[in-house]
Amino acid sequence: MSYLSPQIGAHSSRCRCFVISLVSLVVVFTSSPTSIHADDASPDVQIRIEPSEIFEGESTLLTTSVVNTTLDKEPDVSSLQSDFDVVALEPTTRSSIRTFYNGSEERREEKRITEYRFQLTPRKAGDYVVKAPEMYVDGKSIETKSVTLKVRESSHTDLVLLETTVSPEGPIYPLVPFEVSVNVFVKEAPEKYQSANLLELIVSQLGAPNLTIPWLQSRNISSSVIEDVELEEWLSQIGNRRYGFTLNNYQFSRDIFDFSFSFFDDRRQSAMFLPQVESVERVNDSGEKIKYQKYSFIRKMRAVKPQTFTFSSSTLKGYFIDFSDPSKPKQQPIFITSKPAAITVNAIPEEEVPEDYTGVYGDIKQSVEISSNDVAVGDAFTLTISLKGYGSFEGAKAPELKNEFSPDDFRIYQATERSLDNGVAFDYKIRPMKSGKLTIPGIKTSYFNVEQGKFVQEESQPVTMTIRESLLPTDQSSSNDDTKESSTHSNAVKGTTELKHATLSKRVFLAIGIVASALVVFFIGVLLRKMATYYNLRIEASNKRIREVAQQTLNEGLNKIHESPTAGIQLLRIAFVQLIGKRFTQSIEALTDAEIISFFDSELSEEEQSTHMFKLGKNDDVSYKESIETLKQMRLFFQNAEQIRFGGDAINDDNFTANTQKLFLNWVHFLSSQTKKLSNWALVPK
Repeated sequence: MSYLSPQIGAHSSRCRCFVISLVSLVVVFTSSPTSIHADDASPDVQIRIEPSEIFEGESTLLTTSVVNTTLDKEPDVSSLQSDFDVVALEPTTRSSIRTFYNGSEERREEKRITEYRFQLTPRKAGDYVVKAPEMYVDGKSIETKSVTLKVRESSHTDLVLLETTVSPEGPIYPLVPFEVSVNVFVKEAPEKYQSANLLELIVSQLGAPNLTIPWLQSRNISSSVIEDVELEEWLSQIGNRRYGFTLNNYQFSRDIFDFSFSFFDDRRQSAMFLPQVESVERVNDSGEKIKYQKYSFIRKMRAVKPQTFTFSSSTLKGYFIDFSDPSKPKQQPIFITSKPAAITVNAIPEEEVPEDYTGVYGDIKQSVEISSNDVAVGDAFTLTISLKGYGSFEGAKAPELKNEFSPDDFRIYQATERSLDNGVAFDYKIRPMKSGKLTIPGIKTSYFNVEQGKFVQEESQPVTMTIRESLLPTDQSSSNDDTKESSTHSNAVKGTTELKHATLSKRVFLAIGIVASALVVFFIGVLLRKMATYYNLRIEASNKRIREVAQQTLNEGLNKIHESPTAGIQLLRIAFVQLIGKRFTQSIEALTDAEIISFFDSELSEEEQSTHMFKLGKNDDVSYKESIETLKQMRLFFQNAEQIRFGGDAINDDNFTANTQKLFLNWVHFLSSQTKKLSNWALVPK
């Protein structure tokens, strides 16, 4: 008979089951192998749109994520351009590793994700089904699901106004400066509130209004214009930490050593921008005069070629203060859109081109110079026509001078062209054909003045030269006397027989000497090659050992970095610096990050090229750009290292390990191209 209650019996049964299950789990885990199998995630392509609900004229971000595959070319978004203004942003690529248990073994999944981002600005309100861009892999079309977007109508109010203007309004020609301005008009507060800064009050109480100017980041525009100030510098000029407008969701960089801005990165602190403000008066639809504070975001630029530029609608979203009832100010949500603006850049009028047109346009000055005034008949001198100024010289062509010069006076050769810092020059080789006073006529050239909108002719002054008689002998003085020539020939024939035997002996000894010398050179060459091969093998073995030691140090540092940032970063510093340790006079442990950063600053400086340790090649080389990028990444690494060493903060970057390993490989590759022998002076401390 059992005296256990049903509850107690059930509890005991559950305990037994729990023990059995626990034992089973222990068996499973203790019997599982420790090997790790690496898998690549299956190829995949997806799109997403964020945010999925916006106001009319506001922008959203369409992101196409390509996982573990490579597209034949960038996604084609032409099908979206009927409903949206599309701005392609720079693509990004990142890698990730995920470790998990699959049954009884540990597995690791690696992903490589490339994201293509497009900023979409809808042309009108409504609901949209946004189809995926056209994409191809190995010639086959890739299909993926569509996404939806809801676009709401914008506000109608005179509390805040927004406009986009282009000045001048009429057509212009290439290289003529023009301004694109986005103006925000905020209605002034009544007199009793004017002692306070209205925008500062709005920001402190309601948050900063967000201004979106889509065309700021348009590659189609930036690649076709010369901007008065680079975008990054312009943002720095109008940046304000106290109050202002947020702009295009720009964020301050998280890196305290990096003062750049980022787009659509919510992990960073929002940046505020405040351009110059002025008080203006506008008349509303009812004929009432209203005072506004006008904030103008102005970009100055010049087109490099003929085309029509369309600057799409800007938007303003945020809360403002309505003073309609001065006794009871209230907040009012605002979302407004400006009308787009456009400017046409005309081509040079071909039907009016004069015969002496040089193919140059801008604001140009011509100069004509000769290399020497002291010239004799037959001597060559150089006539140079220089076209200098502010303009485009890409299509420049040399003026035709043969019709300007008398062939009896001068012989003119084909011109050669050379570039100048601010123009182009044509050099003509000219030979005077007779002595006396000869005149170089005035040279006429035409260019198109883009400011005046017409062709302008430049003409040089004539130059009179006094040409001397030639000092060279005439053709007659160089002729030979027939009698003298006959006598010389007779003497030569007489001595020919005597010379033959002597010449033969000399040739035999000469041949023997040449063969002997060749054998000596051959054996010396073989010996030198063997010595060079042996020396190179020793250097390669030494370099291999140094790289292995540095790699071990790097791995040890990466293993320690998360549990002890200070100890880990010290090992990473050694791994990088020991490869060039002989560059420094003190040990790596004694080196400060500031000294290392200063070294990379010096290598990147364009003003101290003579003192550089590394030779980076030409600016237009791909290898030069890769080298510069590697040096910049190394400098940034030691800037971060300084912060970690003295702050002791943990590493927040999820890709820190992968990025550091990649930087190490780039650093080793860079050094291999720069130096034959790596440094073996600094090794891991004991």
